[in-house]
Amino acid sequence: MSKLYEPKKHREVEEIMNEIPHWITRWGISSLIIISTIVFWVFNHISYPETIESVGIVTMDNQTQELKLMSTLPQSYYTDISINTKVLLHFKAYPDNEYGVVTTHIQLVGLKEGLNSQLSAEIALSPKVRTSKGVDIHLETGMMADCTFILLESTLLEKFIKNIKI
Repeated sequence: MSKLYEPKKHREVEEIMNEIPHWITRWGISSLIIISTIVFWVFNHISYPETIESVGIVTMDNQTQELKLMSTLPQSYYTDISINTKVLLHFKAYPDNEYGVVTTHIQLVGLKEGLNSQLSAEIALSPKVRTSKGVDIHLETGMMADCTFILLESTLLEKFIKNIKI
């Protein structure tokens, strides 16, 4: 009968295979603490706003002859939308990449007449508006705009903690 091949194990190899070296333990714990700290810092400092998307149309107020943008929203946002809520307007006639967006605030919020399931948000505008890229654009009645209502700006950590149910 022939002997099977038995590899010779050196003492150093046996030490590494039988027990974890101290430097791996120390660097592993240090790396874990550093990575956890970085993740916590990022979650605590990056804010991400909650938004509502809607479409609005520029109209003329019959009494004051001033331009305003009217937008409708679901009534479920009644508690979130208020006067002075920040709004970003992306006018369809003026592409964002060339002209930028218009930042403004809601002037008036209320239930839309005849429809109980809709909110109406009114934004006062002037005929000439300056965009985020410093370009003056001319507004007319009938122009369409995509509206982004910025509701609540909170950090990722706050959103994560808010979603945890105890």
